[in-house]
Formats: sequence, C-alpha cells, structure tokens
Amino acid sequence: MIHGKHKTSDRYSLAYLKRLIEKIDPDYVITEIPPDRLADAATGFANDGVVTEERVARFPEYVDVLFPLTKTLDFKIIPAAAWTAPMADYRRDALKRIENDPTRAKDWRDYRAALEAMNQAIGDASDDPMFIHSAEYDEITKQGLGPYATLFAEDLGRGDWESINKAHYALISAALDHHQYEHARILIMFGAGHKYWFLGQLNLRNDINLIDPEDATVEDGASAWKLDAYFEDTPDMEAIKALLADHGGLGDGVVEELPDIDWVAHALEGLGVVRCGRFVLYGVHDADKLPNEEGDIPIRIDANQAFGTGHHPTTAGCLTLLDRFAGWAPKSIFDLGCGSAVLAIAAAKLWDRHILASDIDEKSVEIAIENAAHNNVASKVTALAAAGFDHPDIAAAAPFDFVFANILAGPLAELAPAMADHIVKNGRVMLAGLMAEQETKVTAAYEAAGFRQINRLDHETWPVLLFVKT
Repeated sequence: MIHGKHKTSDRYSLAYLKRLIEKIDPDYVITEIPPDRLADAATGFANDGVVTEERVARFPEYVDVLFPLTKTLDFKIIPAAAWTAPMADYRRDALKRIENDPTRAKDWRDYRAALEAMNQAIGDASDDPMFIHSAEYDEITKQGLGPYATLFAEDLGRGDWESINKAHYALISAALDHHQYEHARILIMFGAGHKYWFLGQLNLRNDINLIDPEDATVEDGASAWKLDAYFEDTPDMEAIKALLADHGGLGDGVVEELPDIDWVAHALEGLGVVRCGRFVLYGVHDADKLPNEEGDIPIRIDANQAFGTGHHPTTAGCLTLLDRFAGWAPKSIFDLGCGSAVLAIAAAKLWDRHILASDIDEKSVEIAIENAAHNNVASKVTALAAAGFDHPDIAAAAPFDFVFANILAGPLAELAPAMADHIVKNGRVMLAGLMAEQETKVTAAYEAAGFRQINRLDHETWPVLLFVKT
C-alpha cells in the first residue's frame, strides 16, 4: 500500500518498495490510476522513459518504481481509480464551504479531531511496512476516517468516502473477476487508507487467497527467505540442520505434520452445487450431491481456466433469466464470449438446439469443447475462437434468434451496432458482465442500435438485461 513517505522513509523507501514488488512478482498490479490516464502514462514512459501524465506523475511509487519494473518483470498494470478531476474539484470546494460555514463548525472540529487522533495513534509508525499492513492500522484508520465518512457524505456527493471506495472497489472487483481462473498473483497498489475498506470486501470472496503481510515483506540478507519442503515420511532433521548450516543463517528448521485429508477435495470445497431455477451446476467432485429433482437440468462444469462455473452472479443471473423461458424456443442461438460454454450447454439442453459459441481466448474454447462433451451435447455445441462477430462461421450462421453476451460493459456497448446486424427482427439478446453503474451506458447503446429492453434480472452489482430487436 502507498503511504506517502516512500521518497523520505528509510524503512519503507522506494528501494524497499521495488524489492517488495520483485519478491511478490505479480502477474497484474491493480493501481490507483484512472482508466483514462493509463494509456498516456504508458506511452510517455515507452517513448521517453519518463511518466509525465499529470495525475500519474503525482505518485513516485508508480513513476520511480512500478513503470521501470515493467522492463524487468512480466506484469500488466490495471487502472482502477474511480476519481475524476470534476469529482476532486467538487470535493475540495465542498470541504472549503463546510470549513467556512459557522453552522458546521462542530462537524469540522469533530472531523479534524478524528484526523489528529488518527495521526497520533499511528505516530512514527506511518512508514513501518508491517504496521501499515496490520489489523491495528486498519482499525485506527477506520476510526479516524469515520467522521469524514458520516458527517460529509451528503455534502461530497459521488466523492464521499463510502461512494468513492465502492467505485474504486467495483473496478478492482471487475479486474479480479476477469482474471478469476488464471491462478494469477495480483498486487493491489492503492493508498493505505483505503485498505480496511477493500479488505472488508475482499474477505467476502471465496475465489482468492490473500497473502499474509509477513510473507510479503522483504528484509536484507538471509532473513528475507523462507523455504518450505514437503516429505512423505518423517525427514532426518539432523541432516537438514547440517544442510541449512552450510547456507548461512537459515535457522534449524521446524517440522509440521499436515493432516491426512483429501487435499483436492479440500480445495474444491468452496465450489459447491449451484441451483439457478431448473439448472443445477456442479463439478465432478460433487456428482453425488445432486438433488435429482424432477425437471432439473444438470450441467457439469469443473473449475478450470475458463470463466463460468455458475458461482459468479453474472453466470447465475443469465441462467436464472434463461430458466424463465418456457414455450418459446429460438432456432438459431449464439453464445458470444462463451468462456466455459455453460450458457451454450444450458441452451442446448433446454431447447434441444444447436448452439454456436465463441470466445476470444483459445484456451477457453478448448475448455468449452471439453465441457460440451462432459454434458453429452458435443454434437449440439460448436465452439470457435473469435473476437465479436469476426469469423466466417459466425457470419454464415447469422442472423440469430437469440444471443448470449456475458462479457464486459465496454465490449457490450461497442458491439451494439454489430449485434443489430447479426440478429433477426424480434430476436433476443441477453447481456451480462456489466455493473449496475454501467447499465445506463450499455442500455443507451442498445436502444440507439434498435433494441428495446423487455426484462431485467435485478442484482445490486451485476444486473442481467434482456433486449428485443425492434
């Protein structure tokens, strides 16, 4: 987490931060950079070796450490800051009005007193990496920012503490969802004050493993290393001690006996059976737990590298909305951005139709084909690699009566005109992957392309929309 003293601190310096990121060796770094600023920052760095983009240049952690590390480490920077310049200006002006308003004098005093108490409680540990990443620090910042969050919420509009954290986290969550099945190592690099709020949300997820701060800090010398070794039988500790002694200060080692459990089953415990109306999704490890109720449509989707096991609200929402279709069975169906092909498989089983499915990721296409075979619909599901509608087989199969598109809000909006070109009059398109705050933009794009919304599955974060082409 960024703490503001990296340039002056001896304990948590820019050099320390560099070693820390090198130790973590992330696949992705989610940053407090606005999505509309990253391209300019990256282009400037690529061309001149310097980050000059105004917003990003404020952070030496990014300018002097993160961007230079892109030359030696293989990771992708993901922008996730929801702040905009108008929001910042509005917040600054609103706080100035409150400060100068005699009727708000008590609110301002309480706010300043809470900040002062927070700073005193943190003291000179504000640049201690272990303290910054501790539960004690989180509680102090939560209490210290409490008055700011509650007293000024109405004054600050979309820039109030709760709203901006929700907006930041929505972008973070979308990034985590997008890379959910890659087994990726992801570093979130935000201002330290946001950490307690983000952790409250991250701890609700069952698809990520949070790294212990002690395992993510670095020290000079041998104390920075930890070696884990696994043995089927009790090891010869004297031989191990002798071996460790030859490598300078690694300690004597500790023996820990692991419980005798099925570790594969243990890892899969979080992926249980999911019911979405008639559709019952399960992994092969849960085949003996199916409810087997009359009318059920079982779908086997094993956890893999393709999105779509039914545990995410977008997939579950699409299946729930699909379950509401009874008498009407479309003739030509396309699953765009199929991932695991769970929607294509569901449609093939529900309607007994041939389904064309595509994904931009070739690995997902391989998994989609495997899943169709697992569900005995291999002859009814054709999966291919394509971006959008750009494939001769898609063009040949169009126009479609029904299209699934469970992807992301940006591509959904961009594809609206092409969607209209590839779907019949009165054809349906089911859209998912957009977040609630992105719904207006996506809806406007499809209405402009000649669609009318006819149904919506409500969800606090991930709504599912159904449109008809007029």
